[in-house]
Amino acid sequence: MSAHPGSEDRLSTLCAEDQFRTWKSLEDQRVCILCEKKFNGHEVEIIRSGEGKYELHCPTKECNSGPHQWVYPGTPLISDIIEPDWWRAIDKERGRRPTEPAPPPKATHL
Repeated sequence: MSAHPGSEDRLSTLCAEDQFRTWKSLEDQRVCILCEKKFNGHEVEIIRSGEGKYELHCPTKECNSGPHQWVYPGTPLISDIIEPDWWRAIDKERGRRPTEPAPPPKATHL
């Protein structure tokens, strides 16, 4: 894609390439579940491959996530919906007394 694509081109590309969520404007926000960055459509990295296809990537440096790893802001993760105290169940299984949960680990790239 050109260095500075027009707003209409950018929004059209987001709509066409993000098959998981709807983009209504470039002001729409997403949160990357890998790096936890909140961003909008203006910030999404759009790369055109040699075959002419477009790829969407998280704008965070060194985070290569795509639309399938982005959620709407405020969307809880499945593990928090199913069992909000999941960390207590793990401690009980291991024979430990429940303690305050450690913050969830950040995802890393392999």
